[in-house]
Amino acid sequence: MPQAQTAEVNFTEVLRQVAREKDIDLDRWISALEDAMASAAKKQHRIKEPVRARLDRETGKFDAFIVKKVVEAVEDPLAEWTVEEARDHKSDAEIGDEIHLPISTDGLGRIAAQNAKQVLYQRIREAERENIYNEYIDRVGEVLNGTVKRFERGDIIVDLGRTEAIVPRSEQARHERYSQG
Repeated sequence: MPQAQTAEVNFTEVLRQVAREKDIDLDRWISALEDAMASAAKKQHRIKEPVRARLDRETGKFDAFIVKKVVEAVEDPLAEWTVEEARDHKSDAEIGDEIHLPISTDGLGRIAAQNAKQVLYQRIREAERENIYNEYIDRVGEVLNGTVKRFERGDIIVDLGRTEAIVPRSEQARHERYSQG
């Protein structure tokens, strides 16, 4: 009987592949994952304080923690501690330090996972939108080729490949006739 082969998955390589597919910078992709996990942990534990998550790129393990800034006078009790409060957790704490209080990421529930997924999709959409914007911002006023996709209230929607463009009625040649395709 043949033995089943086990494929060792390199977590960092998986992240790189997804980043390439989505055309998103790897660091930005990891930052989006960390934000999603922080949001999930915050929701799961019903935490009001600022939460951050950090991804270990080698193991794929997330660590989440509450962040408290050490200040002279507390203005935001959810995000700040006095030196005395901070020294209960870190003996050499000084003004300007950040104290990280670990929170569990084990067993995040379904709702927290859905929340993480929503945050992740939002960050991906933002990154894709920014990439497309950066691709076309320098081409304003330039003539581009595209395919007429549809008509909306006199405007023409043109497919440029990665995005769509609008040709307003005021920019269309008066005697030209446009057809889909």
